[in-house]
Amino acid sequence: MNRGTQALAGISVFDVAGSVAAAYCGKLFADHGAEVVLVEPPDSGFATRGLAPFVPGAAPPESSAMHSYLSTNKRSIVLDMDSPKDAAQFFELARDSALVIDCGIGGRRAVNPERLAAAAPHGVYRCAGSDRWLAVQVQNEAQWAGFREALGGLVAGFGSVADRLQRRGELDAAVTRWTRGRDAWAAMNRLQAAGVPSGVVRPASDLTRDAHLQARGYWRIMERDFVGAQPNPPAPYRLVGAPFDIERPAPTLGRHNREILGGILGLSGREIADLAKSGIIGDRPRLPARRT
Repeated sequence: MNRGTQALAGISVFDVAGSVAAAYCGKLFADHGAEVVLVEPPDSGFATRGLAPFVPGAAPPESSAMHSYLSTNKRSIVLDMDSPKDAAQFFELARDSALVIDCGIGGRRAVNPERLAAAAPHGVYRCAGSDRWLAVQVQNEAQWAGFREALGGLVAGFGSVADRLQRRGELDAAVTRWTRGRDAWAAMNRLQAAGVPSGVVRPASDLTRDAHLQARGYWRIMERDFVGAQPNPPAPYRLVGAPFDIERPAPTLGRHNREILGGILGLSGREIADLAKSGIIGDRPRLPARRT
């Protein structure tokens, strides 16, 4: 397979976490064409290298079948993130990446998020109306120039990246003064027109009415017992040649008792009825006895 033709080809991802959850997240990217790099500590690599099951006869740190499964299509480098020199090299590598995976094992992150917030502002800001918000993520100097143009004099006094990060509280307050008096959609459109990544933060109830999602035929409306017509969100991506769809809604409790126990296990109708009568199976929750 030509990885250059895959869905996520050209996307760069760095994993500095080393946990199973982070590794699986990275695997989803890597197996669809992204360039995923493991940034491993110099002692014995990521903790996943020590997870069972192990390949008989193979020596650590290459013996973990779990790590092998989680790390297909990835690359690995070794950097000591506690070393200022190695950390500086990492930030140089990750500057233009799409994603850095860091789940904060033991409450400690390998990466200071502020170092990755290359330009600032980065945040969610209140807009006009009840509980309306706008997410803004300025990632580079070109976007900062567009941001300054959109906001005018409100942010004219902020300069370099270092200045904006050092005065982040002041900058956030200035941005809020601009967003607070504007409709969230109007503010988003203004910033996007200036080349600034931004988006309206919407409650789930808004998503079912989203014009873009409706035009894409995103929602699958299905009838479900006790609920009625219910919108179901499929995967947030579509892969050419590998269609994905929702064939049926979530089952109600015990809906397929007879189909599976009878059709697969071969239980007779009487046996299934006896199981139901004894309370072993059913289609209603068996509530605990009320205390007297």
